[in-house]
Amino acid sequence: MVVKFEEISANKVKLYIESTPEQVKEKIAEAYRRNRKKYNVKGFRPGKAPQKIIEQYYGKEVFFSDAFDLFVNEEYFKAIDEKKLVPYGDPKIADVVIEEDKMAFSAEVSIMPMPEFGEFKGIEVPELSDEVTDEELEAEIKQEIKRNSRLVEVTDRPAQNDDVLTVDFVGTVDGVEFEGGKAEGASVTLGEGRFIPGFEEQLVGATAGSEVTVNVTFPEDYFGEDLAGKDAVFNVKVHDVKAWEEPEFNDDFVSDISEFETVDEYKQSIREKLMEAKRLENRKIQEDHAVRTLVETSTINLPEEMIENNIERDFNRFAENIQMYGMQIDDYARMIGKTVNEMKEEMAEESRRRLFENYALVKLAEKEELMPSPEQLDELIKLNAMEFRMTEENFRKEIQKNPGILDYLVEEGMRDSAIKLIMDNVVYVDPDKFQVEEEVEEENKEEKEE
Repeated sequence: MVVKFEEISANKVKLYIESTPEQVKEKIAEAYRRNRKKYNVKGFRPGKAPQKIIEQYYGKEVFFSDAFDLFVNEEYFKAIDEKKLVPYGDPKIADVVIEEDKMAFSAEVSIMPMPEFGEFKGIEVPELSDEVTDEELEAEIKQEIKRNSRLVEVTDRPAQNDDVLTVDFVGTVDGVEFEGGKAEGASVTLGEGRFIPGFEEQLVGATAGSEVTVNVTFPEDYFGEDLAGKDAVFNVKVHDVKAWEEPEFNDDFVSDISEFETVDEYKQSIREKLMEAKRLENRKIQEDHAVRTLVETSTINLPEEMIENNIERDFNRFAENIQMYGMQIDDYARMIGKTVNEMKEEMAEESRRRLFENYALVKLAEKEELMPSPEQLDELIKLNAMEFRMTEENFRKEIQKNPGILDYLVEEGMRDSAIKLIMDNVVYVDPDKFQVEEEVEEENKEEKEE
């Protein structure tokens, strides 16, 4: 076999592959063995006619096409392995030659070369504190108190912001009721902003049993096109007004909602939980920065079709998630005041970033021979089983049915190992340095746009 190699670009190559006469004979013989039962020859039972007889009966080229397919399938992958190439997608076969003593073809294919990594040891990341301030602690305690508050009916004052009203309402446009504009026993939290702008504000000051006429204008970008920009009138009947009553923060409260007996013990436990959450958050910020730096300081060439396919797949997954909530992607885009193409363009950069980062991490792990151990894979299987709400046993059965799941877990383990390698060798620096760098980058970006 003769193989010639042409590099078209950093991620596209062309292979020229030519057979020897012996290979042609071998492939024609193999094609005969695989396909002889298809040919009927008088005097022979199906599959028993010799190769020469079939060729005489149907023509000497009868097995050429099948033999060529066998030649391409075998020699293309052999050439890919010999050149240590990682292909993406199917090759484009051209320059086909099929003769009695010669077969040849060219195969143009996109490839995913090993990145040229910059120095991945010594990457600078911001040094971040895990300490919890008294203000942060108090804010968390206030949230816990709010979560344990209860609604009580208000009779001695009119409604104000944060109150919860139970109402009936009927909405009309030009005196005609419209679909979705009527409700009974609806709950309205004043100041929450869940209703049309102006609706909640006009209920401030209402009392239980009162009736209020609310005048509003639907936003121009309202997802219901037949109502967008139109004036509407709502007749609202207020049944009751309720306010949140917060419990007193003392030892009794603490013992009721937790395993602790005193306020001091409870505060210490909250502080520790907040510190752990901050530690994990800071670690994620540092990891993200380190990985982003790895990509920025490396040369990574990925096929354009791979990038486009990844963007399309991510966007389709997003659209499917939107549909799970009973909304079409076109309606969602309209609701947020954008077109589908604008949404796709905005998501494209994030999709591209994730693709390059994941590829870089996997290839770094491959370069450094950081394959996950059996123990790591066992842990990943347990974690993924929990994520998909499956028993470990059932998740392992799914892996047996679909080996691609195991490939994904191996890559996940490789990414984790690569991140650990990078983070074990980072240099922690003053976070103000990164703030200055980000400000300079933003200024440069604005200047380019101008």
